[in-house]
Amino acid sequence: MEQHTLEPELPLPPYPEPGVSSYEELSYDYPPPPSPYQEPSEEYSSPSSPNNHNYPPPPSPYQEPSEEYSSPSSTNNHCRIISAYRGNVKLVFGPHLFTKDKQKKEQVYWKCMNRDCSSRVCTINGNVIKGHNSPHNHPPVHGQTEVDVMLSAMKERAATTAEPISHIVNTFYAQVEVGWAHLVPTVDAVKRTLRRVRQRACVRELAPFRSTVSGDPFLRYEEEGMVIFSAADDLRFLAQSRHWFGDGTFKVTPVGYKQQYSLHAYYDGVTYPCVYALLPGKSELVYRKMLDKILDR
Repeated sequence: MEQHTLEPELPLPPYPEPGVSSYEELSYDYPPPPSPYQEPSEEYSSPSSPNNHNYPPPPSPYQEPSEEYSSPSSTNNHCRIISAYRGNVKLVFGPHLFTKDKQKKEQVYWKCMNRDCSSRVCTINGNVIKGHNSPHNHPPVHGQTEVDVMLSAMKERAATTAEPISHIVNTFYAQVEVGWAHLVPTVDAVKRTLRRVRQRACVRELAPFRSTVSGDPFLRYEEEGMVIFSAADDLRFLAQSRHWFGDGTFKVTPVGYKQQYSLHAYYDGVTYPCVYALLPGKSELVYRKMLDKILDR
């Protein structure tokens, strides 16, 4: 019987023996040394590698519009109609503005303000009943709705109150936000528009100007084409003055008249307005008629 001698087991060295360039030249079955580079695990694998985990996709920087600001074909029918800056009307529906396109009986059809957009809306009595299936092909102009609402409120105040135009403009312009200040017209352009609005409104109703705040008569003469205003104290002050001054203007004359004329009394180096008249022209005959009516009072 053969006798086998068992060789003693040697401990595995932690590093190659001296004079050996690599572990491959060793006769022992040593494990490979640890590599300083760690392979990425499946959890942090590259997007191109196969991944069996259902991880959510990364968030997109572009957010789709919510249903509240969806196209007119959505179920949201909240809208409002405002008076536009140029005299027409506009429909505010969500973040977009629409202009009036046509009207068939009670149905009013509106089109997007953007000429390249085919979005449409149909309303009845100010309520949206349907919108075309074509959504807006452009983002809304942020601040445009606020600007149009502000200008509409300014026109309403100019037409219904006697507040100075400059005060109206300064009050509303103080509320303009920096983000949409570039959408607001210039101050001079707004003042001209508000003056025209007030001129048209003044002609429609003369009742507020028939008497002063204290109840004394203020409307002295009225016929087609000519109106004269003056208080009793102003007429007496004008009658006692030795020097009269007259001044006429055509730029702020209400619609339906040709000239706004005023008579001033001179006293102690200062002229005081006493009579205001709306005249149908600037001929000598018109001036004579105005002076005769004033002297009769």
